[in-house]
Amino acid sequence: MCLIVDNNVAAIVFVGSGNNYKNVLPNLLSGKAKLVYGGKLLDELEGNGKVAGILRMLDQAGRTEKIARNRIDSEILNVKKMKYESDDEHVLALARVSKARILCSEDKALREDFKNKIIIDNPRGVIYSSSRNDSLFVKYCKKS
Repeated sequence: MCLIVDNNVAAIVFVGSGNNYKNVLPNLLSGKAKLVYGGKLLDELEGNGKVAGILRMLDQAGRTEKIARNRIDSEILNVKKMKYESDDEHVLALARVSKARILCSEDKALREDFKNKIIIDNPRGVIYSSSRNDSLFVKYCKKS
């Protein structure tokens, strides 16, 4: 596991062109990265009309990993005991359960929470914000 794409950038990541996330989809398609999702994030992505078709294609190509809702929901209870700023405890719980450590998001509070050593550690979460971060795929993703 390695990559979580927040719903707030999913359309840009998967169907945008000439943007900061332009290298994410090619890395997923080539197997250099794997998308992790589940629980509330699964609902958000499947409900995003611009993203649902790409998500199905990535699923069929074996470039995703769905994490069971009950595992994420159970971990949300642990996250809620921590101090965090965002309203995305489901994303934080997903990272903790899946061990995915790269996040694509424009949510400032979530980005700070994701890098918080107390919430996500061993290794700590990192933010993919542009193609200059492509080396994160090599560091945090096992070839799939």
